[in-house]
Amino acid sequence: MDSNNLLSLEYTFSSSLVSLRRSVSREISASVSKIRRQFLCVQSEFNNEISRLREQNKALVRTLQQMEEMIKGKEIEIYGLRHQLQSFSAGRGVCSNCSGDSIQARNTLVRNTVFNPTNKRPLTTVSYLV
Repeated sequence: MDSNNLLSLEYTFSSSLVSLRRSVSREISASVSKIRRQFLCVQSEFNNEISRLREQNKALVRTLQQMEEMIKGKEIEIYGLRHQLQSFSAGRGVCSNCSGDSIQARNTLVRNTVFNPTNKRPLTTVSYLV
């Protein structure tokens, strides 16, 4: 081989290597750009989802607070009704264990209702107590 041929071959080889390096560099740059775009898209979707979940969380917290207020109101209402019931039952014998009418008080009420000849109330009163 002669030196010109060798130089020509070396030049061709160098030229091919430079071309190959440029091609690889372009492909890598394109891949990096594509990955960067995909990452930015996914990051944007993630941020949007986080924002949506935060808003949903705020709405659920507000709903929970409203429900807690309603429960407190119902507890107060139940307490008032229980107090009224206890006040109403204070005139009658009330079982101290279960807050229900004692048997003695119920029997007395039934006897007074059914067997009192001066009682003007209808006899259906008994059906409510039995």
